[in-house]
Amino acid sequence: MLNNRFIKYFFIISCLFAISFPLINIYLIFPSFRALLVRNTENESVRLANQFSAMFVGENDELKEPESIKNTIKKIKEEFYQRNMKVFSSNGEIIYSTDPKEIGTMNQRRYFHEIVAKGNSYSKTVQKETESLEGRLMQDDVVETYVPIMRGGRFLGAFEIYYDITTRNQMLQKTVFRSALISFGIMFGLFMAMVISLLLADKKDKEAHPGTSHCNYNSPAYLLIITMVSIFTAETVIMFIISFSPPISKLTEALIDSSLLVMMVSPSLYFFLFRPLHLNIGGLQEAQNELIHKHNKVMESNFQLKAEIEERNKAEKLIVKSQQEWEDTFDNITDMITLHDKDFNIIRANRAAEKILELPFIRNTNLKCFKYYHGTDSPPEGCPSCSCLHTGEPAVFEVFEPHLQRHIEIRAIPRLDVNNQIEGLIHVVRDVTNRKKMEDRLQAMSLTDELTGLYNRRGFFTLLNQQLKEIKRQKTKAFLLYADIDHFKEINDTFGHHAGDVMLIEAANILRATYRESDIIARFGGDEFVVFPVGHEESHVSVVVARLQKNIDAFNAQEERGYTLSISVGVAPYDSWNFHSIDGLLAEADKLMYKQKREKQRI
Repeated sequence: MLNNRFIKYFFIISCLFAISFPLINIYLIFPSFRALLVRNTENESVRLANQFSAMFVGENDELKEPESIKNTIKKIKEEFYQRNMKVFSSNGEIIYSTDPKEIGTMNQRRYFHEIVAKGNSYSKTVQKETESLEGRLMQDDVVETYVPIMRGGRFLGAFEIYYDITTRNQMLQKTVFRSALISFGIMFGLFMAMVISLLLADKKDKEAHPGTSHCNYNSPAYLLIITMVSIFTAETVIMFIISFSPPISKLTEALIDSSLLVMMVSPSLYFFLFRPLHLNIGGLQEAQNELIHKHNKVMESNFQLKAEIEERNKAEKLIVKSQQEWEDTFDNITDMITLHDKDFNIIRANRAAEKILELPFIRNTNLKCFKYYHGTDSPPEGCPSCSCLHTGEPAVFEVFEPHLQRHIEIRAIPRLDVNNQIEGLIHVVRDVTNRKKMEDRLQAMSLTDELTGLYNRRGFFTLLNQQLKEIKRQKTKAFLLYADIDHFKEINDTFGHHAGDVMLIEAANILRATYRESDIIARFGGDEFVVFPVGHEESHVSVVVARLQKNIDAFNAQEERGYTLSISVGVAPYDSWNFHSIDGLLAEADKLMYKQKREKQRI
């Protein structure tokens, strides 16, 4: 088989074709196209920069940003695949950029100050996922070009223009790829023709020599021999050609020699060794990758599950903590708080309520709120719970409860379910006994005279209105008594203010002993007193006035004080059907009182 010249030469020609076509595409055609693409892009950048320089350079050769530049650049970016554009001042500061964040930054790199600043353009092809001249990571294939702005030989600044060549690069790669496919197809066809020829020659050799032993030409050993012979032959031819070529450097010779040998050996190694091994390894790698992927998914699921469990535990702890804090707050509030259902049953109470109301164990018991709060068998009149259940609004009720021996303020608040319907009530009950006592004390202090304990002027008028309403309702007559202590100033000046105070107290006690508890007895100020009503008939009034004088005489007869208590009085009638003002009534009584005082002085 090795003597078959046709097969031998056919194999050599196949190797030569396999070497020549990829070398031409990789080392000649594709670099030429790529260099042409970069050169054209750089020329476009220079032309674009020259057009824009007239817009950026002012009258005094100063760089400025024109107002219409944004719309112009936007249009150019859409039509000419421009990715970005910057304008640098002469010291490297960015005075304009399509990315406003970059304005004001400085370019201190050597190429700007040593190449561009001297009036030379400077370009670099930046592939995807690599850094530009300024250190930016690019997401596309671009040509980055610096074009100086020169006026009269003076460097004013520079344009930096990014042209997106991704689409053009892809088109170029597709073209080269199709060319490579053609060469690969030719190479593969020639290689398969060689293999078929070898198989046919092996079959004919078996038929021609059925009893002879021969080598298995399809075995790896034979393929190794063929590969070694091919390499030896190709190397001999290469060295023979190089010997007749003009003198070249050792490096160039080594590169040419190595490249041809590699391209020559590659088909055999690929089809008979690397490809099967790659398929096996690829299958194992895919299985391993799938296993790793599943493992990562399991681990990710475990991490997520662990995170969810930890988050749930944290949430449960927060819920427990919040619930405990709520329980502590609920139980430590000094006001009574009880929760009721719609049937007035107490279903929950804090410690204050349990202690004051003396509640038994609450769960599964029938505890009516009105029984424990009011001591009744039904809701009392004005019950805030009834009002709250009826209106759905909070209600407040203040009452003295003999059952609890305290004044309480009950605030009923509706409890709503998830459907915003009333499912029960909340009672917030405050003990206001001390407050009521204080209010009563303040009320008494504001209505009574501190010295005598009788009502003062304010207290008199406050109670007088109630009396007048009752008199009008009954359509009766009443009489007002106006009293004044005789010679009070002389006694006060002679015996001292203490004696005067004692006389006022004694006069108040006589008036209090003379008249009924229901009558209004008031000290109007100084030594003046008023009593209303002292009677409803004239005959009865004279009897009451006589009793007053009798009580005064009895007081004077008790012991020697150095002075005699004497009181002058005037009585004026109040007619409910012929009403005149209170001030007029007091003035009339006061007038009659002074009349009696003058009569005493004559005696």
